[in-house]
Amino acid sequence: MKKNRSLYLKGLQAYQDGDYLKAIRHLSVVSSKEKASPQVLKTLADAFFRIGRYELAIKNYNAALELKPNFYQALCNRGFALFMVGRYQDALKSCDESLFYNPNYVNAFIHRGNIFHKIFQYEDALLSYERALQIYPFETQALTNKGHVLVELNRLELALKSYTEAMRLEAESVMPRLGRLIGKLPPVALTADHANNAILEFGHELEAFAEWLELKNSRFVEFYSLIGKQQPFYLAYRQGNHKSVINLYGNLLVNAAKSNSRSLKKSFRSPGRRKLLVVCGYFYNHSVWNINLKGFIKYLDRSLFELLMFYVGDTYDEQTAWCEETADVWVDTRKYPVKDGWVDVVYELQPDCIFYPEIGMNPAAVFLAAHRLARLQIAGWGHPVTSGLSTIDYFISGELIEGPSSDLHYTEKLVRLPGTGCCTEPLQVSSDGDSCSSFNTLNIPRPIFVLPHIASKFDPTFDIVLPEIARILSKCSFVFFEFKGKKQQTDDLIDRISRRFIDYNLDPNAFIHRCPQLELREFLSLLEKSDVYLDCPVFSGYTTAWLAVQQGIPLVTLEGEFMRQRLASGILRFIGITDSIAISVQDYVQIAARFGLESLNDPTSFQSRRAYIKCASKALNFQIEVVDEFCKFIFGKLDPENISLPSTRDRGTPRTF
Repeated sequence: MKKNRSLYLKGLQAYQDGDYLKAIRHLSVVSSKEKASPQVLKTLADAFFRIGRYELAIKNYNAALELKPNFYQALCNRGFALFMVGRYQDALKSCDESLFYNPNYVNAFIHRGNIFHKIFQYEDALLSYERALQIYPFETQALTNKGHVLVELNRLELALKSYTEAMRLEAESVMPRLGRLIGKLPPVALTADHANNAILEFGHELEAFAEWLELKNSRFVEFYSLIGKQQPFYLAYRQGNHKSVINLYGNLLVNAAKSNSRSLKKSFRSPGRRKLLVVCGYFYNHSVWNINLKGFIKYLDRSLFELLMFYVGDTYDEQTAWCEETADVWVDTRKYPVKDGWVDVVYELQPDCIFYPEIGMNPAAVFLAAHRLARLQIAGWGHPVTSGLSTIDYFISGELIEGPSSDLHYTEKLVRLPGTGCCTEPLQVSSDGDSCSSFNTLNIPRPIFVLPHIASKFDPTFDIVLPEIARILSKCSFVFFEFKGKKQQTDDLIDRISRRFIDYNLDPNAFIHRCPQLELREFLSLLEKSDVYLDCPVFSGYTTAWLAVQQGIPLVTLEGEFMRQRLASGILRFIGITDSIAISVQDYVQIAARFGLESLNDPTSFQSRRAYIKCASKALNFQIEVVDEFCKFIFGKLDPENISLPSTRDRGTPRTF
């Protein structure tokens, strides 16, 4: 017994010192005895949790709870471990059981709030954080996480208040300051002034944050642990060139990563295939996969490249399984769940080139991209703005989605691949035909204009477009989408646009209709039944526009200066249909109204138009030459003296899905 007690104390001390592997060694010996206590098992589970071995943590929490069912701390921590493996409902149940035995356990309310946040139940998350703060008003994690939820609910003033209170309680903590910085960017701007002022306020706050961060090394250490967890994502949805601001933020990330990095290993490999590592969180049925990545993986010249894939996402489907089978080397965060080990994994792989299809959406991709882990590192346009990272050498885009001044918009060197820079394939899904159970288009006035965009994409400057169209047509319908977890943002958007209809003495309820987020099959059915697709002028849509033209629906877009304003127009230019690319707001209104009138007054011509669009859209897919140019570019940068690359290659049969 004394020996077990001694081992337990050594294990406990190792855990408190942060040496979790040593703690596991000692505690595993103690737990193997017949009469291991619930506390020993919980501490062992906590140590497994700390190194990312969540299933083993759950196993030991369960063992502790078999001995002590009312062990509310173990119930709470088990809930967090279940959360980390994606078992969200089980995680909630475990947290609720913890609160049954101790209704005032703050950690259980915080974990409960985190789970609700993850599954987009923001109001429930908010209630959980507020309950934690009622019990203990000085809990800075609850205050900070409450701020994150309030931002998603578009309640920025309350969010900033919550962050500021957390900063007052913990003046040296980076997380609430970072939250307050990101919280300056509204998901949905309430007015044009609100949108413009937010950019200025974010810039000023970022400068102050950078100065504060650089005063103490300990702050940079904490900031390093937070890389990727919060990104200025909503900055891309505001007008203008944000290169300098994103670059300033990117420099902070790179500087933090440098302090935790080591020199690259020198590679003296013999000539042959080069190692291409693709790091992405979207190796599943997602727009980044379908548009920006799948064709590149499928048609990559494997005689030139050894394909390494590092999956940093948490969703698995048949596409993921195909990727795992296709890759020469496959790594994912199920085996390496703690990000401290990710850099080591990449160092061991020794890639010649790392390709990030997007930087700015997936937190893990941002974290790795902030490091210099290969001599050539490139980004794709999955997130259509510059990464701002000096560690990224090139930005891969398409000649039809970039303008003449686009080189000025990137910290990276811009590479224009042919067309839109994509190699796509048609999705193997057909529409529901006459049925669309989630939304009935038969009971709303025609023509039907569909706007399948998240609320953040609608800039207040262009709110006048819809009432202008309505004024010309007298009767029509505008269909907005409420995406999962975005009810409050959609409410704010529709309230804002409704005020513009009222300014025109129009009843917004007669024109504006709301549709729930649809499964792909139903969405394609809605596109078939609608008359005109309206693109967002400030942040164009690619995936939905790509789907729309394949359904033959006329698409109206306003081509802007920046790549994120040229995605739909790039599609239209590629298929040779340019008469619906507007050159001004008024031109946009006139084109949309003309299509609407044609659908009503000349249905034969309108159906011919739709048939022509659908036929022309076939040219969009299987652009394998884009992949060839991608391969030639990378190989040329890695081996500039090798000029023996073939102009064509025998692709044979691509790896089938």
